[in-house]
Amino acid sequence: MDEILPYGLKNQLKVFVLAFLVLGITQIILSAIRQHMLLYLSQKIDIPLLLGYFKHVYKLPMQFFTTRKVGDILTRFSDAFTIKNVLTSISLSLIMDVILATVSAVILYIMNSTLFIVIAILTIVSAALIYIFKEPYKKINLKQMEAGARLNSHIIESLK
Repeated sequence: MDEILPYGLKNQLKVFVLAFLVLGITQIILSAIRQHMLLYLSQKIDIPLLLGYFKHVYKLPMQFFTTRKVGDILTRFSDAFTIKNVLTSISLSLIMDVILATVSAVILYIMNSTLFIVIAILTIVSAALIYIFKEPYKKINLKQMEAGARLNSHIIESLK
């Protein structure tokens, strides 16, 4: 803005506004496509997952239910849907993000190869940090799931 208005570069301002409009519209379209695909995948996966879980639970021996609390069984059911949601959203996001990142990287390389190299290095460092902290995150997540199961069991058993 500081360089466009004082120097009378109104044509560049129009180009920037148009570029931001195109980017905004593209983002809206891609978000709509992503949401539609997530909804479609969820509908295709939810029913078989639900039926499979119920079939599995009904086949379990009666002794299984005497050693488990109701909250544990319900929490596992909830966990299955959480895992399904994570997997569908991650797989869909991964496909779309890889395509967008590749196209963006090519455009960035054409426009400014130095900036492309800086971004590539930062991406590698970020991936390394994610890999390094993956195990501690898993442990924290597992503890949180166990605490949720205990809480769920306690609430259900208290209401009996």
